[in-house]
Order: sequence, then structure tokens, then C-alpha cells
Amino acid sequence: MDFAGFRAQLAADLVQAVPTGVKVGEHPGRFDLAEVERYSVEAPCVRVALLSAADADLAEPYSDVECSAYILTKTGKAGLADKQLLTLGVGLSAYLRYFAVGGDDAQSPQQIKFTNLYSTSVGKDGIALGAVTWRQRIPLAAPPAAGSLADFLKFYADWNVGQDAASPEAEDRVDYPSS
Repeated sequence: MDFAGFRAQLAADLVQAVPTGVKVGEHPGRFDLAEVERYSVEAPCVRVALLSAADADLAEPYSDVECSAYILTKTGKAGLADKQLLTLGVGLSAYLRYFAVGGDDAQSPQQIKFTNLYSTSVGKDGIALGAVTWRQRIPLAAPPAAGSLADFLKFYADWNVGQDAASPEAEDRVDYPSS
């Protein structure tokens, strides 16, 4: 299993855990204030991210992945943002405890934790951000074939060091050895 596929599967599984009208999707990582403001338009919503991964140190290729379901709520017809956040946080935590997520080969979530992260107002709306985090062991995909990472071993850059920005005065290409 690769990380992108695992994150997509988690997002698909968590759709079952939230009430109708709560949008669930993927997110690349932690939130900054600009993202909180941008996603507040979609609130209430849940965004699934993978925060870190470590080798499980087993004979088989497994990874212990730290996962997060960020919850963003907004004061509105469903109530106050903080109360919605608490309700969704408890619900997601319970769902992770009792239902399988992440695909058939993923192990059960462990160390499930809800954290209330942030509250503010955007315009006239009160918003709240929280996260349910957990660790989950997943099998890793087969290692890539030798040479398949060759594109990552090349570096090309143009440096505009002179007065004329249209034509670089220095140009380098470095090929790193592949072994």
C-alpha cells in the first residue's frame, strides 16, 4: 500500500462516520491560518492527512503512520462551532475505535486522541478547528524497481547572476551516481 492510496482510503472510509452535509476530503498536512479561512467556506468539513511515518522495524515491510482527521466547523444552523467540533470529534474517535478504516490490510487504529486546536472568527462567523489523531500500521508497497527513481537523481538549475535576466550567465547540470 502506498501513502497516497492509504490517505484516499481513509477519507473514503470516514465519509461513513460523519453526518450528511459534512464534507470529507484529503489534505496534505497541517493547517495554517489562510487554509482555516479558505476551508471555513466548506465548514463543517473533515480533512484527512498523514503527518508522519516510521518503519515498524518488523521482518515484513510495514510502516507506523500518524494520521489526522482535521475537523473544521462554523457557527450556523447546526449550532455553535465549538459544540459541533466536540460532537464530530467524539463521533470520529468512537468510529475509529470500533470500525475498520484504511483498507483490508491496514491494522486497527491505535492511540486515538481528540485535540481542540483553534477557534476564531472569520468575518461574522465563529469557526473552530480540531483534530482526531491516531497511529495505524500499514503494509508498504513493494520497493520500486532499480533505476525507477532515476529522475530524482538529476538536478538542473539556471542562475541569473548578470544584468540581463533573459539569458543566464551560469548553467549547470549535475548527474548523481545511481548506486
